[in-house]
Amino acid sequence: MNQQVKKSLCGCDVMAPDRELLSYEQALERIELVAEEFHSVERVPLAAAYGRRLSAPLFSPMSLPHFDNAAMDGFAVRISDIGTGGAATLPIGQRVVAGDTAQQKLGARSCARIFTGAPLPLGTDTVIAQEEVLYDATQATFSSPRKRGQNIRRQGENLRDKARLAEKGQRVDAATLMLAASVGLSELPVKRQLSVAIVRTGDELIELGQPLRHGQLYDANGPLLRALIEASGATVGDVLHCVDSHAATASLFASLAENHDLIVTTGGVSVGEEDHILEAFHNAGGKLDFAGVAIKPGKPVAFGKIGAAYFLGLPGNPVACLVTWALFGQSLLGALTGTSHSGKTRRVVCDKPISHKGGRREFRLATLGHQKQSGFQTVTVSARPSSADISQLIKADGLISLPADLENAEAGTPLEFFELNL
Repeated sequence: MNQQVKKSLCGCDVMAPDRELLSYEQALERIELVAEEFHSVERVPLAAAYGRRLSAPLFSPMSLPHFDNAAMDGFAVRISDIGTGGAATLPIGQRVVAGDTAQQKLGARSCARIFTGAPLPLGTDTVIAQEEVLYDATQATFSSPRKRGQNIRRQGENLRDKARLAEKGQRVDAATLMLAASVGLSELPVKRQLSVAIVRTGDELIELGQPLRHGQLYDANGPLLRALIEASGATVGDVLHCVDSHAATASLFASLAENHDLIVTTGGVSVGEEDHILEAFHNAGGKLDFAGVAIKPGKPVAFGKIGAAYFLGLPGNPVACLVTWALFGQSLLGALTGTSHSGKTRRVVCDKPISHKGGRREFRLATLGHQKQSGFQTVTVSARPSSADISQLIKADGLISLPADLENAEAGTPLEFFELNL
């Protein structure tokens, strides 16, 4: 049966009239219920572990420091040989530098010239800073007050053997890398990175660097999604352009499902004559969990599974693509990796009245202000939002949420603010 659907100004809002719409909260709940955490793990060299998630807690195989050493340049002594006050002179019997591996024993009533990080000779218990000593090539005279144990880094004072360094699921950052290297860990156990395929639909899209003809558009969604996905710790295996063809789209779904954990599409999820994504997904063996959420922009967003791969269908308009990825894509990655990828939320107040047509929860780009009202930071919201106006992104700090039952918002109305980490 042919049934015409009147298109709105935003094509991403077009939906089949019989399609069930979930609320934003219901859609998130479905994603969390369906998406199963990946448990595949691997060991990678330390140099390749940055940004990855640990698949097991890390424990130190040694103490830090792993030997008693000098905290500064000076002289290693037995405090019993020089006492804690008054002048005392000792011959210099040894010279110990950082990196010396043969531990020596200090001779009776002598001292050792020692440098920062060098291991203490056996029998010494104190290091006197060189600034407090009169010395030449053969002897050193100590006259300043001193106490046993000063200027020594003791074995294990920073880290004990078998101490826990990091927790399972923790992101390997620069500090974790440095700590792991300092205790000799050359490999780390990490979760396998998700492999994600990005499919851009639309005959009007062309690649960057190609001459732009009348009626054509440069693809903006592909670079956007690739950057955000890789920043989340996943690997983008393929970024492909699929023409507006049912057969080509179905074939591509079947092929990508064999080699990727997640397929993300942009465009083609509404009901236009050239929108083939959902039908092709079904014919390729995919099973939809939902298609359509009562939000604006991004109403036709879809989620499902094909084989072992998950599917997330996003609208083609750039702002709608960004909004739905921020709301659902990050949460999906978090569910699959067992981590939290959702953005931070807080309460703000609008600095001007906002006109809003009720019925759907609406997300609008917003810029944080420098003033506060009633203890909340103010935000400026676009008066004429458009899911195709990419220029709004330059100044945006995040999204404000206008509830479905809110007709209009007066200046000073408290609203929920979602941070965007672009």
